[in-house]
Amino acid sequence: IMVTTHLTHGACACTVTCETRHLALITGTRFHRRRRLLSVDFVLFLTGWEAEDAAAARGDESPPPNDYYIVNDATTVREFPVQAGIDVHVVVNPDGTTNTEGYDLPLADWIDAITGPDAALYLSTAYWLTFTGSDNTISAIAAQWVP
Repeated sequence: IMVTTHLTHGACACTVTCETRHLALITGTRFHRRRRLLSVDFVLFLTGWEAEDAAAARGDESPPPNDYYIVNDATTVREFPVQAGIDVHVVVNPDGTTNTEGYDLPLADWIDAITGPDAALYLSTAYWLTFTGSDNTISAIAAQWVP
C-alpha cells in the first residue's frame, strides 16, 4: 500500500509516505463479502525536531512531553481487509490498566474488545498496521504504547 499524507500548518509541513506499515487510529470494523474489514484513520507519529515543530505550529507545548507528538490533520477514514487468524499486540489490560510490554490477543478477541462495552480502552491508542498483498490486507496489528 502506498499512503502519502501532506500536512501543513503554519511553518510546519510534514509528509509521510508508507509502503507497508503505518500508524492509524481504528474507527470501526465490519464484515463485507465474508472478510473482516477495519476502518482506519492514518496519523503521524513524530519525534525529535519534527515533533517540536509540529507541536509549536499548532500552539501546543514544544518540545512536547516525552518527545513525541501525534498529528491527525487528515481525518480520512479508509477500509482494509484483515488477515484471518492473526494476533493483535495490545497495551491495555482487560481491567483498563496499562501494560507497557503488551501482550497478544487473538484477532477475534480483539474485535470483541474494540466493539464491546470497554471499546474505548482499546480504541484510545493508535495501532501500527502492516499491509501485504495486492489487496492491501492488514497482516499485523500492534498498539503503540505511549506514556
